[in-house]
Amino acid sequence: MKEQILNIKLIRQDSILEEYNLYGKIKNQYFSIDRDLKLIPFYPIYYIHDEQKTILGNDKDGNLILVNGFKSEGAILFFGNGNHGIYEHKFEKIKN
Repeated sequence: MKEQILNIKLIRQDSILEEYNLYGKIKNQYFSIDRDLKLIPFYPIYYIHDEQKTILGNDKDGNLILVNGFKSEGAILFFGNGNHGIYEHKFEKIKN
């Protein structure tokens, strides 16, 4: 799949307040933002795994759906800890 650019603009009364370009790919009718991954694998001495992924799309009513998942874990010698989660946000479509 070819990487694409999603241009996002925050507009108020014909004035652009913010503008961003996001890089990713279209998968299953959603825009998947490139994954951010950091991996340092020297287990069991030292280990870090930080990962984040975000997808954007619209539901059947045209509302914006944003899903962000993350995983963060690490270990030094045999002591380790980690955290992970998924956040979902729904932004209602503005009626003009």
